Amino acid sequence: MIANLLLILATLLVQAAAAPACRAEVTTAKQGTFVGNCLQEVEEYQGIPYAQAITSQHRFTKTKPVQRYTSSKKRNATVAGPVCRQPPFVYNDPGVAYSEDCLFLNVYRPRNVKGKLPVMVWIHGGAFYQGAGSGAQFNATRLIQRGLELNKPFVYVSLNYRLGAFGFLGGKAMATAVKNGNATLNAGYYDQREALHWVQRNIGSFGGDKSRVTLLGESAGANSVGQQMLANEGDVQGLFRAGILESGSPSLARRLPPTDPYAQDRYEVFLAEAGCDISASDEAQIACLRSATSDKLDAANTVATTNQQSAFIPLQDDFFVRGLPSAQFKRGAFPSIPFITGDNVDEGTLFSVPQNITSDAVFADVVLTTYGAPVKPLIPDILKLWPNDPTVGSPYMPFLFGDSPNDTYFGENNQFKRLSSFGGDLLFESGRRQQLHAAVKTGKAKAWSYRFGQPLPLAQFSTGPNKADYLGVPHASEIEFVFNKPILAGEHIGGLPEPQRSYATDDKLNQVASIMSSAWIHFAYHLDPNGANVPHWPEYGSDVDDGGAGINLFLQGGNVSLQRDSYQWEQTSFILKHHENFFI
Repeated sequence: MIANLLLILATLLVQAAAAPACRAEVTTAKQGTFVGNCLQEVEEYQGIPYAQAITSQHRFTKTKPVQRYTSSKKRNATVAGPVCRQPPFVYNDPGVAYSEDCLFLNVYRPRNVKGKLPVMVWIHGGAFYQGAGSGAQFNATRLIQRGLELNKPFVYVSLNYRLGAFGFLGGKAMATAVKNGNATLNAGYYDQREALHWVQRNIGSFGGDKSRVTLLGESAGANSVGQQMLANEGDVQGLFRAGILESGSPSLARRLPPTDPYAQDRYEVFLAEAGCDISASDEAQIACLRSATSDKLDAANTVATTNQQSAFIPLQDDFFVRGLPSAQFKRGAFPSIPFITGDNVDEGTLFSVPQNITSDAVFADVVLTTYGAPVKPLIPDILKLWPNDPTVGSPYMPFLFGDSPNDTYFGENNQFKRLSSFGGDLLFESGRRQQLHAAVKTGKAKAWSYRFGQPLPLAQFSTGPNKADYLGVPHASEIEFVFNKPILAGEHIGGLPEPQRSYATDDKLNQVASIMSSAWIHFAYHLDPNGANVPHWPEYGSDVDDGGAGINLFLQGGNVSLQRDSYQWEQTSFILKHHENFFI
């Protein structure tokens, strides 16, 4: 017996000695050697600086390229860099460090890379005031494993960018500083652009092909993808060759000038909370903000963003947002690159609670408060197009949870579903169709569109079964499916009521994850999402009806199908007709 055990041990030792040890190490031409982590078949490199550190005196300025690394010491890339300053969020990781010095990116690649592989660059969402590229949701290990299964390996990059007032501050004093060459609007967009330049200079060392970069993102990240496409009149400068926009477009949120009353109001709140004097000159105000401590500005940013849907958002400038997207699409100033775009069934629900709306007057007041005075002349039409009728409100598919179309969820006469429908159409559906229509009308770009309709078995932001039926299929619920790691019901399946249980079985969740992750990888390789694991997905413009509605791929486990993109058509057409009132 002992002899046999010794023989087995000796055999195992020989096998272990013969197996190649994982050594995650990459040497670049100008940035030194990075040592990362081994994750099964994947190498992970975190906390790589892609730009010069932001110091207090360089707040609100354009991003500067990272300097050459001159030391011979290897660089630790096993831990994520600090996250950009942002308000506290109940779901933030308490162990994460926050800093203004936050311009870091992360690289994932398959082990034993051979040749030059396509590259996916991910821009995170978070309404331009929260999030990080190093978030656990965006760990690409499972997505890269899907690529290996398809025999289509690729390199993945995620990044941080300045958020909130640190990245998107407006106001009269900022406009003056920009005019004088002392500041820039949309610093967060410039961060993203610099990260793309870093990819061009360095991704070859990681096995990536800089000529085959696909830029993708969700929500504010999808808007960022769209705005990087429109920047400089549609000149992508060879930084990427395709885009994927999940729940977002260039028209996500109003595109206001920096001196708009709302931008000025948020600036003044931020300025006062930072301890600066609004009666001082414009130059003195910006100097005061630059002399304040980072903690002081962080607290001011938190106050200015509290209870605001979009306190600090991208503003009209001379490079990224040259006027309204509608005007830019009309003049054809966008690149001839293919893109995928899509929305979830109930995009507006997550942004509409809690609200105590019980009358037309209160509904109209909320719309005006949120979207500004230019919308006031449109209120009578808005009340008609989005009526106080829960059967036509969002969530649009209450049957997925066994609910009645007449359910109001928050008490008798509550108009939550009405506001959710309006918000989803304005913020997401109209912008998606705006970009698709421009591509089809001009023939400049191939485009594919999807509609995500998969209900989740488990709660998005807590543990246990998903009991938030009032959210329907909400914003951000597709992310885990794209990254090939759907949150399966598992042992919780018994806690789900019918019919929710039948719509959210593990096999149906895995089906949707297989389709989306595979389609994204095929697109990065061939600029076409069709391929293994993906049902036939025609271009949006391959079959357009008389009104202009093309084809969506509807994604719901057991019910994947092609559908006409005509839902809420009258409503989104109204928004697009009045694009100037809505600043899109």
